[in-house]
Amino acid sequence: MSNLSELLPSGGGSKTAEFVASGTLPNGQSVILNANGTITAVAGTSTSFPQAIPKGSQTKFVDGENTKAGAYFDPNVEGRLLITYNATSNDSYYLSAVIGTVSGSSISFGTPTQITEAFSNQDVSFDPNTSGQFIISYTISASPYGAKVRVGTISGTSISFGAATTATTFETTALSVSCDPNTANKFILAVSSTSVGTAMIGTVSGTSISLASSANFNGHTTTPVVRYNPATANQVILSYVDNANSQYGTSVIGTVSGNSISYATEYVYSSSSALGTLMDASKTGIFVVAFGDSGKSIIGTISGTAISYGSVANFISASTQGIQVAFDPVTTNRFVVIYQDSQNSNYGTARVGTVSGTTISYATKAAFVSGVTGSLVGLSFDPNASGMFAVAYSDNPNPRDGKAVISQLAATVTGTNLTATNFIGMPDKAYASGATATVALEGGVSTNQTSLTIGSTYYVQPTGSLATSAGTPSVEAGKAISATSLLLKGI
Repeated sequence: MSNLSELLPSGGGSKTAEFVASGTLPNGQSVILNANGTITAVAGTSTSFPQAIPKGSQTKFVDGENTKAGAYFDPNVEGRLLITYNATSNDSYYLSAVIGTVSGSSISFGTPTQITEAFSNQDVSFDPNTSGQFIISYTISASPYGAKVRVGTISGTSISFGAATTATTFETTALSVSCDPNTANKFILAVSSTSVGTAMIGTVSGTSISLASSANFNGHTTTPVVRYNPATANQVILSYVDNANSQYGTSVIGTVSGNSISYATEYVYSSSSALGTLMDASKTGIFVVAFGDSGKSIIGTISGTAISYGSVANFISASTQGIQVAFDPVTTNRFVVIYQDSQNSNYGTARVGTVSGTTISYATKAAFVSGVTGSLVGLSFDPNASGMFAVAYSDNPNPRDGKAVISQLAATVTGTNLTATNFIGMPDKAYASGATATVALEGGVSTNQTSLTIGSTYYVQPTGSLATSAGTPSVEAGKAISATSLLLKGI
């Protein structure tokens, strides 16, 4: 006997069973066990979504005045949306938060939670490594001023917060926070005053936060935005307006080592005032900056700790406000910028940007709400729903209710009927739907395969084919004992 397959009878002896086919079974195709006891061939699925801005109707999350909305999808739970906003009560302004649940194009909201009063600015970042956990940072607008950070924890539609940790004791004009995508319970906080821009690493333990010593990245910065670079571990990108240099738009790369930060050379992206700077980073190692009061944008490309820029592209050639920008986390080199369209009655408007090299091209603008949106709005993509994003805003004019709406970019979503546990085996030949099929099971041998490499482990792919690398989900089919025979592992 020359190989192991000769030791085994055809079909693996008694390691077979008969099942009724639900749908056609191709010869030797991987099959799954259905809940009713029938079997179906493993197959991929494809669903296309056309662009729709907006896709759903406006949904109110708070009555009355709201001017500082933020929107943040939970990266670990599809359709879970955190909205932060200011709520008015007895002439006081409270930083509050509420959980929205997205179903299709609709949003339903839970009960709001009050966080603090007398705040002026806020930012949120979810920890992608810890389900339901986020960091919220905010500035205090009354004595003793300064900035604080807290851990937020979501359970269903409820939110609880840990104790506030003081980040600064000086009057803080702006701040930004970003969680480390590679290390759980780590984040960076960037803050600025009229005289300094500084950043510090935070560590979460339970619901408590400890902050390391701060490291200045600029002497006279304002409005910093910080993002961990998802393409390079322990690297952060800072973009800001440099007040010491004629308010030029500037970016710098920071390297994080433990709780320390070191900075490389600053690179200017705008040799004119860049007030209103917003920035987001892509998983491909580029970042986009939207800035200025005339709707400008530019791509920065990172090489090591050096930055090079493309040419400026305008998303509106007029004065604007309420700018936010975010990369699509699923589709490479695609982002959305939202803004007030002063050329169209200040309607809340979105434009899709596509990056080719360092060049930005914009699609036709689309209004997501036919009304004035206020100057501070929130934008977030759901990383678990290709092309879907939410916008939170103040629906002006009065009563300026807080509202949110879902939009969809063009996307094709692929899926499969394969799960981590439903693979059952392989039929010995092709069968029509409704026929009784003989299936090789775990420990049996499927003898009707082709072009296998002896000794290699094969995995079931989402389309039902076999490969030597795991698909998603990872399902091991078995080991090749000849070019045409697979010893099945099964369920």
